[in-house]
Amino acid sequence: MNIKHALAALSLLVAAAPLGVQAQSITLSADRLGAGGGVHVAQSGDTLFGLAQRFLGDPLQWPVLWSYNPQITNPHWIYPGDIVFTRSPDPAEVASLELQVPGNVFPLAGFYTSEELVSFATLQYAAVSRLLLSEGDKVYLEFEDPDSVQVGERYSINRVVDRVTNRDDELVAVRYQVTGMVEITRLPIEGDSSTLITGEILDLFDTIERGDVLFLDMPQVYRVTPTPATVDIEAEIMAHLNPVRFIHEQDYVFINAGSDDGVATGNRFQIWDRRDEGIQTYTIREPRFDYQEDVVPELPWERIGEALVISVNSEYSTAVLTTVGDYEISDGFRVTLQRGY
Repeated sequence: MNIKHALAALSLLVAAAPLGVQAQSITLSADRLGAGGGVHVAQSGDTLFGLAQRFLGDPLQWPVLWSYNPQITNPHWIYPGDIVFTRSPDPAEVASLELQVPGNVFPLAGFYTSEELVSFATLQYAAVSRLLLSEGDKVYLEFEDPDSVQVGERYSINRVVDRVTNRDDELVAVRYQVTGMVEITRLPIEGDSSTLITGEILDLFDTIERGDVLFLDMPQVYRVTPTPATVDIEAEIMAHLNPVRFIHEQDYVFINAGSDDGVATGNRFQIWDRRDEGIQTYTIREPRFDYQEDVVPELPWERIGEALVISVNSEYSTAVLTTVGDYEISDGFRVTLQRGY
């Protein structure tokens, strides 16, 4: 397996993804920071598992590290800027942490990429009789490179739900659904004829099934703060997550513009339409009357809602409908970004 290829492909997805900064602050002298000072400021990519290896000399001691940090409510998620105590802190220091949590929290739910990502493994089997798997279930994983796997590593679980091709049957987009997170709990032992690796499902965001694929551990829950756009863009809603015809507030949509077009996490797409519902009803009864040709070009565009971008890759954006009122939104709706808004 080409690991560099996998990392490069995955970076297209997560490079512009939001990292939910908890914005913790504490007054500390400079000598408290670092290995000898007992305080670490989390960086992108940090995990308690990795920090336990760095500061305690054993990654399996991450529960000890977590016990030093009661302000970390979920050991699976720490964010850049978080304060992490690497030894037992003074209770007054913990009490002085100011947890200022900006923005809103969203699960990733799903995303599009312009090409199929290279996965690290497949969830092949499970030690339960159910077809749909749940948090805490023991599963068996088939890795492309099992020798590179270590106990305690975590991987995101995803499923390919759509492959979009053009008229020449060429792949132009792949849609993934985010289903959960798995942690490695056991490697094959010497003399075991099986090369399957054992894991435990940690988080469940959607139904997890045998056959789902694994990627590198990546954030699946994001904290997003609205951010002004730096470009003017016109695009459209190309698909939506909820399997219904019309979608409403809090539903997820996928937009055919990404970071290459200037879209950034926290941008707000305006949703537009032009309609006369009375005449639309009339056209149902009078098929000879073409609403799109005879009426739509004369109607002005009306702003009917807004979608907040929560994740971006090079060509596509995942967004959540934040305001749509009573309008019924569907695929194909026009959306725009306005510079400075």
